Amino acid sequence: MRLSFDAPASSNADLLKRMEQMEANFEKKMDEMRSHLNDALATQAALTKQLMRMVSDKPDDNSALFPLESVEDIVKMEQRITPDSKKYQTNTLLTQAAITKTIRKIFSDDLLESHNVDGKNGKLSLRAYPQVLSCLLEAIQMSEGGQPAEKVLRNAIGCAKNTNKMKNRRTKAVEET
Repeated sequence: MRLSFDAPASSNADLLKRMEQMEANFEKKMDEMRSHLNDALATQAALTKQLMRMVSDKPDDNSALFPLESVEDIVKMEQRITPDSKKYQTNTLLTQAAITKTIRKIFSDDLLESHNVDGKNGKLSLRAYPQVLSCLLEAIQMSEGGQPAEKVLRNAIGCAKNTNKMKNRRTKAVEET
């Protein structure tokens, strides 16, 4: 549409009328968009409040949960993990540290010595606790990404055991001197 300055007054009036209609339509669309935006913000605020309530129902003090000291502690953790809390538990495990350090913070030295993934060589199996193992593997997969989670877990348990043995050797050597 071109504006012409030589156009008769009636066509200028028509143009003005069309521009006013376009402006009214524009204002109407803007009002609709504001309404949709306000609805979306209200929904977001409600969901945020609901999420905050859900998070506040979870224990904030991870030191009360970890390290797991006994088989009974693992069983309790296994029972605590529900489909609703699984994501929270997985994220709790992720916030610990690098995977080798995380394993040492999740399981006590005694549990690391008495367990492995498959229960081979006279050890107890972590597979006996499918919820705990699943959370561990998901946390590893989310943090490590590239390698198979089970392989990373096996390696981390082995490294944690070696770290414990070295720590015990150093302590023993200091006590002997």
